[in-house]
Amino acid sequence: MVESGPRDDHYLDLEKNQIADWEDESLAVWIELCKHADFAIDVGAYLGIYSIVAAKVDCPRVLAIEPNPKTYEQLKKMLL
Repeated sequence: MVESGPRDDHYLDLEKNQIADWEDESLAVWIELCKHADFAIDVGAYLGIYSIVAAKVDCPRVLAIEPNPKTYEQLKKMLL
C-alpha cells in the first residue's frame, strides 16, 4: 500500500470522482511515441504505468523517475 497525501497525486482525486479513464488519450499518444523512440523518460513515474507501457512496446531504454520515497519503493517493486 502506498501512503500519500490527498494532493500527492491527481489520479487519486480523479479516481474518487469516477473519472478513471482520463489517461486513455495520453497513453495512446505515449504508445505511438515510444514505438519509435530510442529512449523514454517517465518523470513523476508514480507506480510506473507509463514506464511499463514503454517497455512493452519495445522502447530499448526506459528511465523512470519518482521523487516521493514511499512511492519510489512501490515503483521499484512494480518494475522488477
